[in-house]
Amino acid sequence: MLIRTRRHAGTETVAAYVAGNLLGQSWLLESLGGARFGRAAGDAMTYAVTEEGAPKVREEAEAGASAGLPIRALAAGRMPCTPTTPGLDGP
Repeated sequence: MLIRTRRHAGTETVAAYVAGNLLGQSWLLESLGGARFGRAAGDAMTYAVTEEGAPKVREEAEAGASAGLPIRALAAGRMPCTPTTPGLDGP
């Protein structure tokens, strides 16, 4: 998502998009306050299932970092979860 936005509208627009989303997220959580339902928070992940997809993952990381997001790169096989893709065999 961020790389497409950066390609079409530039780094400044990506930064504004990220800032707006973080502000909206903060407002929503604050507005919900002590609501009686659970919420789950987690990190977003971008990953590739092929070597050909790896450059797009790096580009997405660069776009996020340029917008001020705390990006953490993980080595192949070091994800905290095991992604599954229907129709593909995997370990």
